[in-house]
Amino acid sequence: SLQTVVLRDSVLTMQELVQHSLRKPFETPPTHCPACRTPLLGIWDCPSCGLELLSPERAMKRSMGSVLAQTWLPPGYFVIPDVNEGRLLLINTQRFNYVTWQMNFKVLPGTKQPWDMLWLENFHVLVTDRMSNRVFECDAGGREVWHLEIEKHPELRLLEPVKATRYQRDGGTHRTLIVDRGHHRILEVSPDQKITWEWGHRSRRGSSDVLLDLPSDVQYTHELSYLITDTGNDRVLEIREGRVFRRFGDYLELKRPVAAQRLLNGETLIADAGHYRLLIVGSDGLPEQEVVYYRPGLDERFRMDEPLHMVRRENQNVVLIDRNRVMEINVLEKKIVWFSFLHELHMEILPAELPEEFPHRMDTSKGFEQFKEPTPPSVITLQAMLKQIPLFAGAPWHFFEKLEKILHLHTYRKGERVLEKGKIGRSMFFLLSGSIEILNEGDGEAGMILHAGDSFGYMGIIFSEPRKSTLRVCENASIYELEKRELDRLLEHYPEIDQRRQGIAQERMVVSKLKQTPSSAGAALRLQSLIAQHKARAQQHLHSSTPARAVQVNSATKTLQPLQYNEIERRLLAQGASEGLNCLELHLCLSRSTRMKAARVSLIAHVLDKLGTLIKTYPSPEEILEEKLGTDVVFTLLTEHPPELVMEDLNAIVEVDGVTVLPIQTEN
Repeated sequence: SLQTVVLRDSVLTMQELVQHSLRKPFETPPTHCPACRTPLLGIWDCPSCGLELLSPERAMKRSMGSVLAQTWLPPGYFVIPDVNEGRLLLINTQRFNYVTWQMNFKVLPGTKQPWDMLWLENFHVLVTDRMSNRVFECDAGGREVWHLEIEKHPELRLLEPVKATRYQRDGGTHRTLIVDRGHHRILEVSPDQKITWEWGHRSRRGSSDVLLDLPSDVQYTHELSYLITDTGNDRVLEIREGRVFRRFGDYLELKRPVAAQRLLNGETLIADAGHYRLLIVGSDGLPEQEVVYYRPGLDERFRMDEPLHMVRRENQNVVLIDRNRVMEINVLEKKIVWFSFLHELHMEILPAELPEEFPHRMDTSKGFEQFKEPTPPSVITLQAMLKQIPLFAGAPWHFFEKLEKILHLHTYRKGERVLEKGKIGRSMFFLLSGSIEILNEGDGEAGMILHAGDSFGYMGIIFSEPRKSTLRVCENASIYELEKRELDRLLEHYPEIDQRRQGIAQERMVVSKLKQTPSSAGAALRLQSLIAQHKARAQQHLHSSTPARAVQVNSATKTLQPLQYNEIERRLLAQGASEGLNCLELHLCLSRSTRMKAARVSLIAHVLDKLGTLIKTYPSPEEILEEKLGTDVVFTLLTEHPPELVMEDLNAIVEVDGVTVLPIQTEN
């Protein structure tokens, strides 16, 4: 028989939503604010919490415009469209402060990438599916009640639609507004599937008044006009009676605006993504307020290059949502209220937390993080990880926007293997949360641990070759995968990056050949010369740079003894760390059957020479030259490459039995 648990919090939520739908506007201002109990003294806006109460005038204006994210939700609630997971999350911030209702649209037949999900009356949702080019309406159980009939009406065919909304005509019939982004147009469709209004020409982009370029948002205002966010042209257009009535653009210095909303007081709220700001423009067209939510040097988590959704709440705060995160901004006080990654917001069933009489219980531990200034090492974002990849250095913002869209999110449990040694690699991976261990070839023990913010499998997007290591999850992990075949298609539009990739591939071929180079008698002498050249070059760079402070070096491990460094070596490591390089100690174990150890160590040094700058070896080059070495060798390397790539290259060298990579942590 079917067993289920009815969550009390969800039942209370639905009851509150039903009561709100039956609630009428206040006839006169209440004596106290319903949210914070501050005396209102006859005014409609709370001076303490900013709550805008629904007056008869505001209710009338709201009924005349198109549906907004908050229209059919009571105070304290708002919805978050999670594009990556295809979920609509209903949030209650006043009572529970966590996800109180969740709908998963990816399970619906034919649904591929729900991009926008608008809460309607009667618990219905208007869904815009960007990948399948569909717009449909469904109830809370996922049953479809309406859809755009593109089979019968070819003129309604869409290309990458990103938003849909509704408004009521005087006669009671509704109109559906659709942002057909790929065709550079806005459509208005009647219930009988007829186009009743259109702006822009299908598949024709341009900058004139009658053309659009990658529009992102549309609103039918209470002033009986259409407000269009024309992102590609860096402007917002207001259309009334078939002509452009007002332009928001050059004089505001807009750069990639992604959303605009006409407020009930006649002001216009604009999300200007290119400048990381929110603008409030008065009815006279002049800016009245500006809130910058990110600038260089601030917390990288708040760097939303391309917000997908903007929600203005009942307390005048603004919520911005992109593919990975959500944050609420207090516009009045110009500060960020809270922040969360979307993958951390969920209704999770955890058996370990259940009372004995129930098989399941909801986990309420995942909520919103009240903003506190973090230390830089704790800041982990997908975009920050992408921008650390050398191949993508200096790429334009629109490249990263498209790159994020082709990533696939996977979740792994402890003990699962992400990569297997010997299998052909055709992907790169980005570790968003959790940890992964790289297993040594010989004993299968962990030789290195990867943590949130690390990436691995870099060579998989350069050229296909067998994986050199096995990776196993040691703490439940969320991982983004970038497939080479999808990157290949994207790089067709970015030839400069593709040429850089070809150059890296050629360099990697040289390294691959070096790994198989046979021993030679003069190898040790070349090693001594190579180390001397590297240290001289690094010291020259050190003298020409801003002096770095001496450091305390820590590379603690379970059994390996870290190297000791002199004052010059410490300064070199500190300088490398300050420039964002990885400081690594590489502990190698040579095969006992290795006859010419000096030649083999020289080969290793030449491989490392292609990856970065060698600072130190143990034994010393002189001792290696005299064959005074056993099977254990240590190198200290400064490199821009991830530790996982260095470990893979060393494991692939003949007569190397084991590699342990220890990141060197520098302390002032």
